[in-house]
Order: sequence, then C-alpha cells, then structure tokens
Amino acid sequence: MTCLVFFPVRSCNGLAASSFFPIIVLGIFSKRVGTVPAVAGMISGIGFTGTYMIGTVYGGWDNWCFGITASGIGTVGMLVNFGVTLVLTPFTAPPSAAIIDMVESIRESENAGPAVQIDVSAEH
Repeated sequence: MTCLVFFPVRSCNGLAASSFFPIIVLGIFSKRVGTVPAVAGMISGIGFTGTYMIGTVYGGWDNWCFGITASGIGTVGMLVNFGVTLVLTPFTAPPSAAIIDMVESIRESENAGPAVQIDVSAEH
C-alpha cells in the first residue's frame, strides 16, 4: 500500500526538480538567462523525465539511464534542463534593461542596511 503512495510523490518531486528548479536557481544567480533558453530547458527537462518515467513504468523499458529507477530520474532531468538552458543562453538576446532592473529591485530590500553594524557589534 505504501508503494502506491510513495511513487506518485517521488514522481512529482522528480518532475518539479527537472522543470522548475534549474530555472529558479539560474534566475537567482544569473542575469543573462532569458525566456527562450529557460522555456527550452524546462521543456527538455520535463520531457526527458516524463518520457523516462512513462516508458519504464508503463512501457516495459529497462532502467537504461545508469540503472536509475523512474522515481529517481528527476535529477538527470534537472541536469538536462541546466545543460540545455546554459548551452542556448549565449545564442539568444539577453533580457531587456527593464527586466534586469525589476530583478534587481526584487533582490534588494527596501531601506535595509547591513544585518550587523561591524563597528558597533558586541565583539568590538
């Protein structure tokens, strides 16, 4: 009975990892990734992961990708997503200045200084 519950949960986590996680990480740490590479990466990651899951669970495929089961293939799908996104990024236009400014405004807190004033902290 627990297998019937765990497989869909693990599969959903794998599909989420292969589609959204790389784009969230790249959105935080890179200003260069645009819409086209991000969407292409998400489609390739979730496409690979979904195809592998359906093929191994319902299609009778062997676990041909390093012996990884269907519920664990999301990590490989995530790497596919990262790879496609990073390979396509130099070939596409960068985001506009308005988008970069919007991302910068989200990253910075309003009227917030440093968390600790170094010259007045307890250690000095």
